[in-house]
Amino acid sequence: MEHSGDTWAARKRELTPLSSSRWAGAITKASHDQWALARRCQLAYIQNLEAGIRTLTHRLSLPIGQKGSRGVPGGYRSRREWHAKSRRLRVLEDRLAVERAGREAGLVHVVRGGKRLARTRHHLENVSSLPRTGTLAKARDTTQTTRTRSRSPRRA
Repeated sequence: MEHSGDTWAARKRELTPLSSSRWAGAITKASHDQWALARRCQLAYIQNLEAGIRTLTHRLSLPIGQKGSRGVPGGYRSRREWHAKSRRLRVLEDRLAVERAGREAGLVHVVRGGKRLARTRHHLENVSSLPRTGTLAKARDTTQTTRTRSRSPRRA
């Protein structure tokens, strides 16, 4: 999947006859930038997973109870901790494989509206229990209050 200034310009040209050039540019540039940010974050996540795997692999290779030296961590303190970290290593390796496959396929995950909106969408059965902040009714009430307060008093 190619993602460049040329592909963005082509998408903008396709959308321009349906709206103005300014709107077409704003819409396509926003999605283009979101995609690029998600791609950079995906790479950072892959690098973070690789660093975690390197650390776990190094510490698992050391004997249990070995002390570290000068900023280099030693082995794990107990057999139980060693086992838990070996399981964690497998989980991280699986996540890394999934992320690498997604990156090679050009797949990114972008959530419109942010984390709070996504969590609300995933738990719609609990919507009635959520606070009513940000609802349309509250926005209308706020707007009415603001309009009422902003009117200048009439002098007789």
